[in-house]
Amino acid sequence: MYALLIGMVPLLSFGIFFMNMAYHVLKDDIDTYHAGIVREKRLFLQYTMGDVENLIANLSGNEDIKDVLLHDKSADSTYNKLLTQAKIGYILSGYTNLTGLVSIDIFSNSNVHYHVGETLDISKTNIQLKDELCRAAELSKSNVYWSGIERNINLKSEHKYVINAVKLLYGGDQGSAGGPMWVLIVSYDINYFNDFFKYLGDAGYYIIVDPSGHIIYHPETAYVGQQISTRFSDKFTGGRGNFIETLGGEEYSVNYEKLPESDWTIASITPLRAIYQKIIYVMIALVALLVVCLVVAGVFAVFVSRRIVFPIKKVTDTFTALQHGDIGDDKKLDIRSNDEIGQLGTLFNSFIDARKDILVQKALEKKLSERNEELQATLQELQHTQGQLIQQEKLAGIGQLAAGVAHEINNPMGFIISNLVTLRDYIEKVVTYIKGQQELMAELEATREEPDDEKRTSLFNRLKESRRLLKIDYIVNDAAALIRETRDGADRVKNIVQDLKGFARTEHERKPASINVGLESTINIIWNEIKYKATLVKEFGQIPTTLCNIGQLNQVFMNILVNAAQAINKQGEIRVKTWVDEDNIFVSIADTGGGIAPEILNRIFEPFFTTKDVGKGTGLGLSVSYDIIRKHGGTIKATSEVGKGTTFTITIPIVSQ
Repeated sequence: MYALLIGMVPLLSFGIFFMNMAYHVLKDDIDTYHAGIVREKRLFLQYTMGDVENLIANLSGNEDIKDVLLHDKSADSTYNKLLTQAKIGYILSGYTNLTGLVSIDIFSNSNVHYHVGETLDISKTNIQLKDELCRAAELSKSNVYWSGIERNINLKSEHKYVINAVKLLYGGDQGSAGGPMWVLIVSYDINYFNDFFKYLGDAGYYIIVDPSGHIIYHPETAYVGQQISTRFSDKFTGGRGNFIETLGGEEYSVNYEKLPESDWTIASITPLRAIYQKIIYVMIALVALLVVCLVVAGVFAVFVSRRIVFPIKKVTDTFTALQHGDIGDDKKLDIRSNDEIGQLGTLFNSFIDARKDILVQKALEKKLSERNEELQATLQELQHTQGQLIQQEKLAGIGQLAAGVAHEINNPMGFIISNLVTLRDYIEKVVTYIKGQQELMAELEATREEPDDEKRTSLFNRLKESRRLLKIDYIVNDAAALIRETRDGADRVKNIVQDLKGFARTEHERKPASINVGLESTINIIWNEIKYKATLVKEFGQIPTTLCNIGQLNQVFMNILVNAAQAINKQGEIRVKTWVDEDNIFVSIADTGGGIAPEILNRIFEPFFTTKDVGKGTGLGLSVSYDIIRKHGGTIKATSEVGKGTTFTITIPIVSQ
């Protein structure tokens, strides 16, 4: 009986889980689809707002209009007003494709009103609304303030309600007084969204809500301008999301996104009954399959219980007793058969006999492991303390060089980005050519049976003309060069990053490495520190690899090379030379800087000793370098002459692997 129940529970659970999963999968797919549609609508709104803001930018950047407003006087205000309106009309002619544009209004600091729009009658103007929009724009701190749905400033306009985009401009003597020099208000038709925001399928629809909760768009125009409930608007949290909301006694799935420029919210509202209708047939099939599986499982469970479960239960009871700590001999199995269950019992009894010895052995192993862990932790702490000072100095050096490295990376990245933009344009043209070619091939296929050679010749000429206009031949030749240049730039960035990554890596293990390669890597990292101060001369000899910590040696080279560059006031020379004898590798770094005074030359390797200004040096660079070379079994010496320069000579023993 228990086996039957055990067999039925997973099947029931699986059936319920699968039906629930089917519902959620369908709902997630629908939510994903609507989220994509909402994102498309958001992009449309951003594109439309972008056109309006471009228009505002052109108007606000017109120097002639600014000049008129800066010198706004009552004596010539009528002439200036007509001149400004003419110039605004000329600029607006380039934006005649902005469907939905109602009017443009400019108010100077002295309340002179300039207007271009669907009506020229501005005898009645809502100055109070203009002032409210100005205050809201100042509080918003945005470049362009989108008000949402408002009354039209021009009371004579046929558009009683519009969407206003407001920009405050400052400048001149008037702007310096603390307020805006002039105010630019672009009014947009609220009915413009009707064609693009139509009903969704399955009785769904879109709405647009401004930050104050007023509806900017709704398929039912009676709702436009009304305010949604706080309970509903409070769920629009974050940039995007979805939630379930009950409207009119019915549950709806709501997907929304916010426009960062205006904080408007676009939402798609879809009834959940549409989702339920799509999965009802899946649920019926699953229920039928579940019933069949339950019947089969019941028959199989009865068979398994009699043949296998009852004998094995004796073994499981014994293991349960062992879990409670009872390992006496009375817990051994009573063996009465020689089948597989009997063999299992024999092995289990042997396990009981050996378990006590195993527990004792494990206790001893645990104590030994704990002691080893303590010793290992102590060793790691000592090693960490030993390397911490070296790594901190290295990271400090990298931090000082970060701006230079960024400059070295930025140059190749500049032409990489430029080439990629050009390649994108080339690809668009090639795709256009291929599409045209496919269309012509389809037309040729349609005229295969027709002996009209003149028509075929015309089609081929069209293809050739398209190839010429799109410059396909030039693109084919130039693309390879662009890719090659981009690859070269990427390799330059890759080399710099690899050198910097290798330099910053913390390693304690010594490996065979080339001193010349380490010097090249270090010079590549700090090149921005050197190239403006000195001419670098490299005299690298043929030297063998040696067993060393190349990362630590690179830190030594960096400290000395940076000090050499900083020691040169104007333009000088830094000479890096390597050579070898039978037992040692030698590295010489000489500069033509100001040199080191004899009285402090013997102190330069002391910890925290520095001749640099406060905040420009820690006094650890040469001290850490001296310690690194000493641990490698080498020496580091400095000779200097005031006014002529300094030479550091490093000796590193040749150690084979």
